[in-house]
Amino acid sequence: MLALALEPRPVDPRVLERILGDPGPRASGDVAVGRRNPGLRRWQAAFGVAAAVAAVLAIVLATGRGDSGAVRGQRFVPFEGGRGELAVAYTPGERGLVLWGTGLPDPGTGRVYELWLFEGGEPSRGVCLAPQDGTLGAYLDADLGGTEMLAVTVEAPSCPAAPTTEPIYTASLD
Repeated sequence: MLALALEPRPVDPRVLERILGDPGPRASGDVAVGRRNPGLRRWQAAFGVAAAVAAVLAIVLATGRGDSGAVRGQRFVPFEGGRGELAVAYTPGERGLVLWGTGLPDPGTGRVYELWLFEGGEPSRGVCLAPQDGTLGAYLDADLGGTEMLAVTVEAPSCPAAPTTEPIYTASLD
């Protein structure tokens, strides 16, 4: 409230020059436009996604645990294989899953991870992901009703309609 009680005063341009150094090109109303780092936006976006997924998982974990160790109807299933840690959280009978991984290796130049949902032994495309510094997180709005297994393969960024490589991570939902 104190800040709103005062009349606004313009900032002396010399103070801005001293704080920001050479600001480079300026746009009306934004003295730092020319100094923004485009790589920083990617980091901010990746951090935002990771923070959102972490917040969802924290809320789910904070709601309490049932007798089986699962969180009130939630199932947490770790993937097997590969390096790092990869897990999925979902509620049986409801749409959607949260996929979270840390310490994952880069899939390689021009490659991504692709999640597959197996029902009756047949794969269906889930989502394509590229980890940022070994971390990835995603929400997939999918019906897992008949899904028996999840698998992750390394694929081209075009995300093919069927797996072209052997799974490096697998998780059984049975």
